Amino acid sequence: MLDLEQTMQEHPVLGILRNIPLDKTIDYADAAIRGGVSFFEVALNSPCALQQIEMLRDKFGEQCLVGAGTAITPELCQQAIATGAQFLLTPGTPLDVLRYCRDHEIALLPGVLTPTDVAVSMEYGYHAMKLFPAGSMPLRYLKDLQGPFDKTQFMAIGGVWTLAVAVSRLRMGMHFLSDVSVSSLLTIALGAVAVWLFYFNKSFFNKIWAFASGDPKPAKKPRTPEEP
Repeated sequence: MLDLEQTMQEHPVLGILRNIPLDKTIDYADAAIRGGVSFFEVALNSPCALQQIEMLRDKFGEQCLVGAGTAITPELCQQAIATGAQFLLTPGTPLDVLRYCRDHEIALLPGVLTPTDVAVSMEYGYHAMKLFPAGSMPLRYLKDLQGPFDKTQFMAIGGVWTLAVAVSRLRMGMHFLSDVSVSSLLTIALGAVAVWLFYFNKSFFNKIWAFASGDPKPAKKPRTPEEP
């Protein structure tokens, strides 16, 4: 069985494949692997999820780890493992899934949010968990949550969309997982471009502003030789 606690130490970022077109699956994963991400979750509520898991395992083999997310019933767990999933994730703590994975020695990251969720997961033998939805919680939440629970590890999932939050969570010891980190970086990049245009190329910025406001400055009439 995959040791998820060790895996989370070695792979702090998990790439989530949700609603990815089937014909783009390999391209997406290959780009992520080239960028250093080799830890994947395929959401089981996506079309063709089981087929995508099988494709990734066949194509990349030991180059990456492939798990199945949204495993909310024992039947889904069984199907995902049968197609090659190496671990499972849940959005909550369904007892039948916790029991099934424990009894069949299946690596599982149960979804937790409250101290009760953590306590239930630990009762079933799980010390590595995913905090979901992490983006809805204050930055100190992990530290407060870990206080009474020794030897637990958390991976943040869901709605974490600013780089500042990501860095803060990493500094607090939380593994940062984001399915929207690309959009965050794009936002930062566009902001940097806007700042550059404003401070270093004000004439261009003024032209764009005038065009957008619908009140461009009238162009200067070229002087003729007769004019002074």
